[in-house]
Amino acid sequence: MQRTTCTPAERSLAAAIAAHARWAKEDGRLGTAAARAAADARFLDLVDPDQAPRKRAPTSRSVMTDCSLQESGAAVSEGSP
Repeated sequence: MQRTTCTPAERSLAAAIAAHARWAKEDGRLGTAAARAAADARFLDLVDPDQAPRKRAPTSRSVMTDCSLQESGAAVSEGSP
């Protein structure tokens, strides 16, 4: 079997097509449930590992939002001249 050489752009396009085909076959929320649960647990422990989950959840969402905003701001500032 002959192996073909692809450009980086062709590989990227093929990967994007494969990803879209995969997620078209199932609910994306089901496919990422374990990752989302792990992220939630990480932020809950970051906020206060000894507090009751009901009290931690709102604070955890605030910490997650803060981290996301800081990361997106860092990405924007890195791309700026």
